[in-house]
Amino acid sequence: IVLHVIGRLDEALAEFDVALRVMRRHTDLLGVQRMLINRALVHSDRHAFAAAERDLLEAQTLAQELGRPLTIGLIANNLGLMETLRGDVPAALRHLDRAESIIGARGAQLGTLHQDRAELLLSVGLVAAAEAAAAHAIQAYRRENRSLKVPEVQLLLAQAGLLAGNPAAALRQARAAMRRLRTQGRPEWTELARLSALRAQRAGGER
Repeated sequence: IVLHVIGRLDEALAEFDVALRVMRRHTDLLGVQRMLINRALVHSDRHAFAAAERDLLEAQTLAQELGRPLTIGLIANNLGLMETLRGDVPAALRHLDRAESIIGARGAQLGTLHQDRAELLLSVGLVAAAEAAAAHAIQAYRRENRSLKVPEVQLLLAQAGLLAGNPAAALRQARAAMRRLRTQGRPEWTELARLSALRAQRAGGER
């Protein structure tokens, strides 16, 4: 997992292969299920989508056998992210809808899922739907006391405002995000918010 986080994908994949062989040899089904999900994320980042899908579907089968419905919802979310990277937007939305249904029924956190959906919708220009998903994400993050994530979604809303031809709304969201990010002590994100604000000002005719 550490190798994956720092971007050494080939080495991470090799380590997951070793871990899986050991866990399969000892019939550690829960360990296998977890490793398959982790390895699928590496495959997705390497754009090896067929391999990622195989791992996730095997993990889903194991989660069903082990009676872990919440994990099935999380796997559906990962399938949605994989299809997003692959560029199949309808398939990604179907998986995210299924994930929301399963995860929501168990009272687990949904903020990240709504944010994923907002980013996907915005990437294909469905601005109104993206704004609605982003609003759901902010509401969920506030319920979940995950305030660090709120300004990230406000930046999404700033992008949506620009795409919708509403620079005033974009500027409001970018400035709100910038204030929060500065307070949170996140300088790189603060500068991203500043860039969004400058783009909104330029789109609004300011020199």
